[in-house]
Amino acid sequence: VTAIEYIRQLCLEAIPRRYRNASPETLKQIHNRIEHELGVIQRTHSENYFLLVWDICRFAREKGIRYNGRGSGANSLVAYLLYISPVDPLQFNLVFERFLSDERQVAGDFDIDFESRRRPEIIQYIFERYGIEHAAMATTYVTYLAKSAQRDVAKAFGIPEDVLPRLRHE
Repeated sequence: VTAIEYIRQLCLEAIPRRYRNASPETLKQIHNRIEHELGVIQRTHSENYFLLVWDICRFAREKGIRYNGRGSGANSLVAYLLYISPVDPLQFNLVFERFLSDERQVAGDFDIDFESRRRPEIIQYIFERYGIEHAAMATTYVTYLAKSAQRDVAKAFGIPEDVLPRLRHE
């Protein structure tokens, strides 16, 4: 079975769980949206990426590790049906093309937050499943200008804001 066929199968299996008591009209809308999204996913060569993210989220669910998909990836019905995102894009009329589009040459990406104390389990799973040579760690860090840093430090230590000007050396 191809990657896109496997995604379709996973989505169809999830419909009864995600859309209990859906009307025939809603089910038709769901099937049409799935086919539309799968077409874009295939044309943008994103099917393996969806399966990779699905697999990591599946592992987290099976191990009871809390996670949450967010950002524009939540606009995808396929992501909702794969349990990558908790947001039903049909309920909120979210547009899939904000995440992935034939017109834009930018690859969509999922923002997923994993429970911080259990994140090492996720990282270990990825290394073991896909091999360390096929995994990379990415990070972000925040930089502050002096004034912002002083304000945040003062806030952390409970120093009133009206004292800050006296602490600054300009």
